[in-house]
Amino acid sequence: MALHIFKTRILVIIGSLVALFMLISKSSVQEVAHSVNVPELDIDLSHIKHDSMEMLKEITVHEEPIVDLPCTITNKKTNQFYDLTPLSSIDGNVQAWNSKGFDYGRNFSLGICSSPLKNIGALTSLDFVDVSNKSEVGGYYTNSEGHKVSIGQYNSELKLRGGNLVLEYSNGDICGSGLPKSTLLTFKCDREMQSKARVSYLGNMFNCSYIFEVRTIHACATAHNEDENAVWGLFIGILFVFALVSACAGTLYKIIKRHYERAVKK
Repeated sequence: MALHIFKTRILVIIGSLVALFMLISKSSVQEVAHSVNVPELDIDLSHIKHDSMEMLKEITVHEEPIVDLPCTITNKKTNQFYDLTPLSSIDGNVQAWNSKGFDYGRNFSLGICSSPLKNIGALTSLDFVDVSNKSEVGGYYTNSEGHKVSIGQYNSELKLRGGNLVLEYSNGDICGSGLPKSTLLTFKCDREMQSKARVSYLGNMFNCSYIFEVRTIHACATAHNEDENAVWGLFIGILFVFALVSACAGTLYKIIKRHYERAVKK
């Protein structure tokens, strides 16, 4: 169950308990007052109950939606969090991942959520001939003439498809069919790897669409970074509610005691 659903249910339960406590407390005060022959007390606790419920409602309703940063994604159903930024060049340090093409006859260089190019100034006019922005090339290979061919512009928007973590690159150099080359990266969780990641070439369709598998521990789901803060916030909220209930109980006790003393004096 997602954490925000659990948190919402806890808050609803707490709110219900507070409201019930207020009703029982008011009834108890009236009974004690009647037993000591004190005129019926008109104690209005509705504003306390109303304020408590409004506070809990505001906490529940106004939860900030999770906004995923580039190269990260949160599963909205399970709240599992994926972060591939350690494999990218987002922090400014260029990371290029190489993969052998085997029977394809060419080796590939890929970036994850970023470009694998380390020296854009060294490119010639014959490199990436169909690409308008060469700095955004996400993957490429070198053809038989020694020129670089783009297999897609990089993208930092991860997607979950049927539980599979994927990343798509598009708008590469034009292939034989007249369409731009594209790339699909699929990520697999591997907790036993000694290295950060391993990229494997799986195949292509008509020398136009390329598929790679990336095995890495960074593709393993974790708890969202905000979950720990949410748990602490929930804990503090519970303490606040109990403090509020205790304060109300103390106030009620003083009211009962004061009216009892007045009744005894009479």
